[in-house]
Amino acid sequence: MKKFEIIKRGNYMFIQSVSYNNPINNLNQVAKELRKYKYEGNVIFDLLLSTGNTSNRFLVSRFLNRNFETKSFKKTQISPKIKNEITIYYKDNIEFLKNSILPKSTIQKIVDENQLD
Repeated sequence: MKKFEIIKRGNYMFIQSVSYNNPINNLNQVAKELRKYKYEGNVIFDLLLSTGNTSNRFLVSRFLNRNFETKSFKKTQISPKIKNEITIYYKDNIEFLKNSILPKSTIQKIVDENQLD
């Protein structure tokens, strides 16, 4: 089973959780996949399924010279437009939501198309 998906949104690559497994724990695999895209720049990790809708949900890091700059990881905010795209993504992939730490009420909020704040 895959542990994450890589999706280009705007100028960034997003690493989307597909289960309760935190993709940060698979940085070598994430880096390997990003190398296939020949991508360099900021990478945003959406950890909704492993940490919940908390202030630590979104992390950003620099990916340069085929590797992550590990000291560059920090919390970040994203635009409402991108949050809406992510909500639609998870609504279209309900099986990911069901294999997460999220309470049923949060999953229902996503399914009902309400954007998470």
